[in-house]
This record gives sequence, structure tokens and C-alpha cells, in this order.
Amino acid sequence: ILLLWHNEQVHAVQSQCPHFKLPLSKGKITEQCSIICPFHKSEFDLNTGEVKCWSPWPPAVGNLLGKVVKPTQLKIYPTRIEEGKIQVDV
Repeated sequence: ILLLWHNEQVHAVQSQCPHFKLPLSKGKITEQCSIICPFHKSEFDLNTGEVKCWSPWPPAVGNLLGKVVKPTQLKIYPTRIEEGKIQVDV
């Protein structure tokens, strides 16, 4: 599980991209509250896990790589902060 702090909110998501199970820990967080996989640039909504973009990278090959695995939502885990501690429902 990858914990992220964005816009005064904690998010808990699966730590690997559902495309090829590569780590999301170096992914880019956008102002639109999504995470972009650093490898094939798939983009997921941090609140819902919805796929916003599926494997557009690298150019000319990304679309082919995207067909190897069908678009799959990112697993999101409900979180809350109580008494200064982050709690994640798994």
C-alpha cells in the first residue's frame, strides 16, 4: 500500500501499477488529484481509482503495451486520521 498526502488529504492506493505491476512510488501526483505511473504514464484518480489514461508511453509502442493488459482500476483503500494516526481499511 502506498500512502500519499495531497491537498490536505491522505490517500492509500495499491503500490503497483495494475498495468505491469511496476512501482508507483515515484509516480507524479497531479493537481487534478491523480497519480501518473512513471513507466508507461498510465493515470489514475486518487479518490476512485478510475483509469484516466492507459499506457500512452513510449510513443508508438505504448498503445501496443496497453493492449497486453486491459485497463484496470487502481485499488483504493479507505483512510481516516484519528488521534494523529493514519488508519487504512484493508
